[in-house]
This record gives sequence, structure tokens and C-alpha cells, in this order.
Amino acid sequence: MSSNRTRTQVPQVPAAAPGRRGKITRWKPEEAYGLITDTGNSTWFLSRNRLALPVEGLSLGMRVTFSGTLTPRPGKRYPDVSEILGVLP
Repeated sequence: MSSNRTRTQVPQVPAAAPGRRGKITRWKPEEAYGLITDTGNSTWFLSRNRLALPVEGLSLGMRVTFSGTLTPRPGKRYPDVSEILGVLP
């Protein structure tokens, strides 16, 4: 699926930045989705197509801050990430 939305690089943010914290535990550049495991060991679904602002530069093992829904969509296993807020040092 092609998107005409402008993509941005994920900004690096300080360790005290707001948002949930987690680590990208599944991500391949050619895939349109991945998983983030947060600091509470919960898994979140990350889809490039569902992000409020498309981003580039995500990679496996990257520590990020993010926002998302708390409840999975009907029929889905994990809650959705709605925005990647930044990359942690």
C-alpha cells in the first residue's frame, strides 16, 4: 500500500520525555508492522499505516517513547501504537 503522507525521522528525546516507554521487539524495514514491548512487559502493535504521523528510521531494539490506545481493537490481540514520540538514548 502506497502512502502520500510525508514521513519524518524519529526525533531523539531525553530520558525524562513524556509518553510510554518501550523497545521495538519486532521490526523489519520491508514489513508494514512490528511490536513494541513496554516497560511493564505488555506488547503493543505498531503499524506504519496506523500511525498519526508516518516515521522513518525505526529499527529492531530501538528504545522509544510512544502513545497508544489502552484496549485492543475488536478481534485484535494487542493495543495499537498511535504515535512514536521519540527515540530514547
